[in-house]
Amino acid sequence: MATTMGITILSIPDLNLVHVAEALDWVFMLIPQYNLGYGLIQISTNSQLHRMCPLGLEGNLFQCDSTELSNYNKQCCEKCP
Repeated sequence: MATTMGITILSIPDLNLVHVAEALDWVFMLIPQYNLGYGLIQISTNSQLHRMCPLGLEGNLFQCDSTELSNYNKQCCEKCP
């Protein structure tokens, strides 16, 4: 858990330590628990992105004039006001 959190914190662009996070990521890939934790985080992230922006993930970025879209989902479309 500490390795996954450490990589996440080091990956913050404002800290200018992304290169360190990338190097440690390669080293930590040898630890099975790190790979499991990272995989679960990616699944969770993809699930949340799909909930927030279903049209963007399906490739329908330009079908923004649908009345079924909420204001929150319209933020995902490039042409929506």
